[in-house]
Amino acid sequence: MAIKHPNPPKNRARPMRFPEPIPEASGPVSIPQSRVAQNYYLSAKTEPQPSVRVELLEGQYAGEKLWRVRVDNGNARLVHRPGLGDRGRSAHEILDDIGKRKETERHLEASALKAGEKAARSPRVQRPIGETCFEYRGALHRPLVVFPPDQRDLLTDSSWPWRLIGKVTTSDGKGASGALVGGRIMLTARHVRPVNSIAARNWWIQFTPHYFDGMTPFGTSFVSNNEFYQFTGDTGFDLAHDYMVCRLFEPLGDQIGFFGAEEYSEDWNDDEVWASVGYPGDLAGGERPFVQVNCSIEDSREGGDGQTLETEADLNHGDSGGPFWAWFNNGDPRIIGVTSDEVDFATNYVVTVSHDLDNSVAGGKDMVELIRWARQNWT
Repeated sequence: MAIKHPNPPKNRARPMRFPEPIPEASGPVSIPQSRVAQNYYLSAKTEPQPSVRVELLEGQYAGEKLWRVRVDNGNARLVHRPGLGDRGRSAHEILDDIGKRKETERHLEASALKAGEKAARSPRVQRPIGETCFEYRGALHRPLVVFPPDQRDLLTDSSWPWRLIGKVTTSDGKGASGALVGGRIMLTARHVRPVNSIAARNWWIQFTPHYFDGMTPFGTSFVSNNEFYQFTGDTGFDLAHDYMVCRLFEPLGDQIGFFGAEEYSEDWNDDEVWASVGYPGDLAGGERPFVQVNCSIEDSREGGDGQTLETEADLNHGDSGGPFWAWFNNGDPRIIGVTSDEVDFATNYVVTVSHDLDNSVAGGKDMVELIRWARQNWT
């Protein structure tokens, strides 16, 4: 079970319920562009000499002039930037790197918001979300579990911290979700790793905050390094450690902010305070972010210093790695876990088995420590 605090420390913050989402009119979504530079990568034998041409087009978009920017790359090829390092280590090795932890250190203080910017407690959304589609990338997929009624909404809000969650794509063709937790640190699920490409020594992972219908409003970055807890063969331990941190080539978190993190406590069981955000494949083909607020965690199970959290939030393939987070009463948005898998928390009564199908979220003290390690070591 998760750690329980019968007499929680007075200075320990608590998660708070979200105000109701703000519904917007259905129709095209206009996502504001940040001043983050857009990068792309070319492969060529000699230094590329791209040419740029800007043209004014007929018509307008949102009352503004419409322009086309044409880039001619010559003989260079557009490529993905390959990763450099992928490492799984034991909890003991990671903790040795950051020093002996104190029992009172159950959270990371810093989420980050630039001075002068405003935060949005409740997200702007569009309703209804339309019909659920079970076809994704040419194949039929079964949701983790979508519990009727489906309570997911299209996330149209690009304010902080909603913009910190984004789409993850990999060289194995996987689509997933992730969130910024440091200046150049992205948190996602460990099972998102492109294991086939890694074995072939030619892999890449790309993260795009608030990706929306092919748009990259806050830039995008490929991953240079992964760090995660290595597999042990113990199913309970491995499920409770289904997260990894990724070092980004581009410091997106320094530019648009990042989340804090917190170890989950049983004191919060059944509290309807958590937000789940991700890119589910059954809605818009994983091309748009969807949100469900005021989800609850029913219970938790420990695997070492990791946790498997049980939830009936509506999730699907593509949500993997997306954060479960809340506003805490000190004004800090903190992640308590990432979407992991579908799990049957069955109880065996000798003569019969009672099945309890839930979605699982991986979190715990070791997730917090992994993020702390990344903040200390990746600049």
